[in-house]
Amino acid sequence: MQIRTDKDTVEGVICKDRKTQEDYFIKADCIVLATGGKSYSKTGSSGDGYEFAKKLGHTIIPIKPSLVSLVCKQSKLCKDLAGLSLKNVAIQLLEKDKKKIIYEDFGEMLFTHLRSVWSNYFK
Repeated sequence: MQIRTDKDTVEGVICKDRKTQEDYFIKADCIVLATGGKSYSKTGSSGDGYEFAKKLGHTIIPIKPSLVSLVCKQSKLCKDLAGLSLKNVAIQLLEKDKKKIIYEDFGEMLFTHLRSVWSNYFK
């Protein structure tokens, strides 16, 4: 996909037909660039949006990883571990049947208190 512009004006989007691989044009007065970040490429968050924005003349600051909350159903276990900080930790998230890894990563982990907004969710 490409966003076609003329100077500072959006003209539309150039797309590729999946079957024929032919390019086609969709005229548009404006475009909402909503591609997500670069956090989880398996869900489509591959960072493509940064490249689209860069080609349109936007300044892109270097992206950095951020914290992600994981909520534990065993809230007592998490409360007991609150304050524990671990380095060099591997994590795998598995499908319910535990046969397929849907996400894995390596880094640091910090256990904190269970947020009150989640406490009702796990009752």
